[in-house]
Amino acid sequence: MDLSTHAHPDWMVCDVAGEIDIFTAHALREHLLAALGRPGYRLLLDMSMVTAMDPSGVAVLLSTLRRAVRHGGTLRLIAPTPVVRGY
Repeated sequence: MDLSTHAHPDWMVCDVAGEIDIFTAHALREHLLAALGRPGYRLLLDMSMVTAMDPSGVAVLLSTLRRAVRHGGTLRLIAPTPVVRGY
């Protein structure tokens, strides 16, 4: 899995590529929490390059969304692939 983040005026955009599974979910969680830690930003996840995702990836997305909402932010998915939309 490859991760990168870049800032826009009102959003943090995280690009996610590759497989999100039990072996990579922890790294994704840490990456997203670091992005959420930047005040005033909302989080966009570009999922257009995700090739596989298992339930651990779904759990990371849901927990990140809950945390974002608790702190007045949000999380949105951009261009989810069919494997992501399958959940």
